[in-house]
Amino acid sequence: MLQRFTFQNASKNKAASTCLPRRKSGTLGGIRYQPDVRSDLERAQDCLSPSDWLAMAAYSSDPNILKAVARNPNTPKNELFLLWGMFPQTAMENPIITLWEFSSQGSVGSEIPKNVLFSLYQEFLKRPDLPIPDVIIPIEWRIYFLKSQDVKPKLALHYFVRDPSEKVRLALLENALPTRFEKFGSAKFPLESAEELLREATPAIKKAFACAVAKKWIVLPNQDICFLERTARQLYSLDGVIEYLSCWESLPPDLIDVISQVGSLSILVNLASLPRCPQCVYERLARSEFPEVRAAVARFTPSVELHEQLFHDPNVQVRAGLAASHHIADEMQRRLVLPKNADIHLALLKNPRVIPEVLGILGSLPNTGIKNQLLIHPSLPQDTFDELLANSKKYNIAQERIAGRPEFLTPELYRRHKNNLELCVLLAYANLPHTPSDILAELACHTNGKIHAAISDLLTHRPHRASAISDRDAMAIIEAVLNHPDTTGEHSILRSPRMSSNQAIRIFENPRFDAELRFSVVLDRLKLCRKQGLFAEYADIYRKIVVPLEFMLPDLSLNALCALSTQDETPTKIREILKNHPDNNLRASNMAQSRTIPFGAIIDAFPEAFPPNGTPIMHATPHQILKKLAASPHLLLAAYAERCLHRPPEKWAKLVGAYSVAKME
Repeated sequence: MLQRFTFQNASKNKAASTCLPRRKSGTLGGIRYQPDVRSDLERAQDCLSPSDWLAMAAYSSDPNILKAVARNPNTPKNELFLLWGMFPQTAMENPIITLWEFSSQGSVGSEIPKNVLFSLYQEFLKRPDLPIPDVIIPIEWRIYFLKSQDVKPKLALHYFVRDPSEKVRLALLENALPTRFEKFGSAKFPLESAEELLREATPAIKKAFACAVAKKWIVLPNQDICFLERTARQLYSLDGVIEYLSCWESLPPDLIDVISQVGSLSILVNLASLPRCPQCVYERLARSEFPEVRAAVARFTPSVELHEQLFHDPNVQVRAGLAASHHIADEMQRRLVLPKNADIHLALLKNPRVIPEVLGILGSLPNTGIKNQLLIHPSLPQDTFDELLANSKKYNIAQERIAGRPEFLTPELYRRHKNNLELCVLLAYANLPHTPSDILAELACHTNGKIHAAISDLLTHRPHRASAISDRDAMAIIEAVLNHPDTTGEHSILRSPRMSSNQAIRIFENPRFDAELRFSVVLDRLKLCRKQGLFAEYADIYRKIVVPLEFMLPDLSLNALCALSTQDETPTKIREILKNHPDNNLRASNMAQSRTIPFGAIIDAFPEAFPPNGTPIMHATPHQILKKLAASPHLLLAAYAERCLHRPPEKWAKLVGAYSVAKME
């Protein structure tokens, strides 16, 4: 096994020292030779360097040496493929590729890792002067590369036009462009690449190009319209291309006229929708026997005379096409709305130029489908919108359309129609990041639990959105919930950490809430005060809950008692009571003390250090605190403090809570 060596950076002017084994001076066959004094870079550039030395040099830390080894034809294959993956441009400078192309009996590409092949193929495409070696990168593999959805090309797709294989170019037009043109920028197809693609192209390539332009997989800049007109005339004579040419927006007017005389139904419809369609073609197609063609003419022609002619067409599909036109006058819209036909009315609704007067008339119609679409129309008059929303249940209108459109969910809409809004809309308001706090306060008092959860999530579990709601607004929302007479203990906002201490005490003292909610709220507030260093607030809350909490114990379930016994904020007196509980698991849980002395025990031991409504002032040292706690009448606390005194003195401050001592001295 070869030993790996480390290399030093080589310089062009001065040979760098290396720990690689070098040939010593001596004689061989009577011939005297000199030691190898060349630098590592010079040896890596030498085609006669031993392959085992080059294999070790492939792990150098100097990029210049690595590139030289990658160009060396004597480098072993494994190391060569590894370096080509790092520096693919060096593979084209290695003469071994030419040697493999002429001497290999099979495909060398099967030995090269796929990621290296991907890089090599794209490097060859960057250099059109170098032919792609089929022995290393076979045609079948290049087609697989273009068809695969798991491989992301580093190059824009128009580079693959340079591939000399017709099969590969067909795979580009038929497979790669439809699936990747939006993701990898191939829609910006350069004119030079399009000309190269069509130069001496086969009919299959030309037909695939016509399809790609028709479906907008290839989009050329507007200044290249002359090229597209010239190309359209060249492709017109090919079989099966007219259907694609009829979708080209740059199709010249004279060619549109020619195709319109021989085209099928679908081709005539496509021609009528082209922006360059001449007036003479519109007039001819308006007399077509196919109503689909006449409907397309009615929709896309700007001629007022043809609009008047097609308005009297007996076919409803033609008048619906006229209603969808962007060119019809306002008076024509008023005339079209009078015959009560759903297809015509829906076409008017989808027309972005429809006037508010017509929308008001449509709102008075009994059609439920039209009313549902009319509700979210941006040009709908305000009075019509208010009427539809106020009578949404009567008209069977689905308000989910409004819930999915945040631009409609304004504070004014809520204040005007809050009594008519369905649950889906209220939930949408509760999830919006910028809903005013007064609306959130009203929604928090709603009877639905999903709205409660959404607002609680907005206040608590989304920091990037919770920052938009100030602490003052958050407490106002919680206050509205507390003041509501129908609020129950299941309300999720009552467990929000953003409530104030007074609100937590109000919940604790309110007997209409269950006991588990009452003690969990205050203990969570105590934990938050301890983490934030609010010791005066901690002491005030602690003194208010000790006595009432003792009388709440009979109302608590066994699970609640177990949860209470594991809390660091549980008063010492409560722990002493739970010590005598008949349940073994509860007693075991209560005996398990935390790593530090509970802060409430320090408040009980030093009441003078925590004056009511005053600033805490603690002068006792950690040793004095532990000594006093060891003499406590509470046996659990005294035993734990006694054990702490037998530990090293440097750990005392941590055991009594160094945070409390340091901030109060």
